[in-house]
Amino acid sequence: MNIPELSLCFNPEQNSSFLADLLKSSTNPLLSKLQLTVRPLMWAGYKEELVKMALQNGGADMSQVGFPLTEDLISMNALLPISRQLIVKMGGQSAFHTTVWNIANRHQEGQLWSMPWLVDPRALFYWKDMLDKADLGPKAAFASVESMEDACQRMQARGIKYPWVLGMADKFVMIHAIASWVWGKGGDFILSKGNRAVFLEQAALQGMEAFFRLSQYMPAENPAFSASESHRFFVERKAAVTIGDYGALGRFRAALPPEMRDLLGVSLPPGPPLLAGSDLVIWRHTRKDEEVAHLLSILFGTEVQIKYSEYMGGLPVTVDALENLAEARDANIDTFIETLETGRLFTTAKFGGMLELQLAAGLKDVWANLSQNPSGDVKGTIRTSLESIRRRFDMMNEKQ
Repeated sequence: MNIPELSLCFNPEQNSSFLADLLKSSTNPLLSKLQLTVRPLMWAGYKEELVKMALQNGGADMSQVGFPLTEDLISMNALLPISRQLIVKMGGQSAFHTTVWNIANRHQEGQLWSMPWLVDPRALFYWKDMLDKADLGPKAAFASVESMEDACQRMQARGIKYPWVLGMADKFVMIHAIASWVWGKGGDFILSKGNRAVFLEQAALQGMEAFFRLSQYMPAENPAFSASESHRFFVERKAAVTIGDYGALGRFRAALPPEMRDLLGVSLPPGPPLLAGSDLVIWRHTRKDEEVAHLLSILFGTEVQIKYSEYMGGLPVTVDALENLAEARDANIDTFIETLETGRLFTTAKFGGMLELQLAAGLKDVWANLSQNPSGDVKGTIRTSLESIRRRFDMMNEKQ
């Protein structure tokens, strides 16, 4: 029997042998006897490695791929579609959360080119007692872009020095956060047909402007904060609200003494939450069809979904695994599960992954300019910094 190879993505602090160890330790013989080779890739450089596999027509049989890159691999004709028989082997459509199934179908009507494996939603974290001090409830405080700004103003007036903190120095933190403000104002990044950028149109501009106005409620050193530094600032209770992924919930709790954990709350952001995450894809070059089909069914099994998603800090995608999470009756976990009802991908358009990268860099320029000139024209700065990105995206689509 041929042993399938699976490439998986990790951050430096994560153990690349976790999945193999999990399978070996299972009491389920189908899992413990599975033979598998894991090719570890670091998230920081995984795109180059996967594109190389596509160009060389060789490498792993199956790979974990961040949502934005999947479309690029499809356009390179590097993937095999996931057949109906494989979906049945994974439990059928009903085994997956409705939003997950919609994400799986985002590429082409009637054809599945990938299957979401882990979902990585964004939500707000807040200190309950700090909101109480300002006589605020989370649902009202974070219901809209305007109400969140009012809440920050009110908290500051009640003696909370820093109502808001965010790791603006990290590459994707800002674009993953600002998306909710753009969507909350009725704006978007790309036209629904996917052929024109609209992030400099009025509604989107209003959302971005409101997001950057929150800088007045941040610590002065915030421009240099990484995500981990801003999270540490929040955990030390120096700020009232921040934004983070599902994995941050476990990290925050682990950093808090037990008597403080009940003060930590999670809320939906003031607009649809961003759903990041990763797919599993099957490479066209594989010659291990039977082994890959078996591996795919194992990876979407409840035990692997629950334990691997917990370790990696993402939400599982199957109904059984999500119901298992909900059984904890933890309001903070429930809020993250709720993000699946209203959350959105950044975009499903062609060149969307490239646009996300360029906007991440462009928004850092906006933030740098506004940090140096806090009283400057916010909308004008946004337009100046992002106009070339808009024009480049539109020109690329015109050539198609």
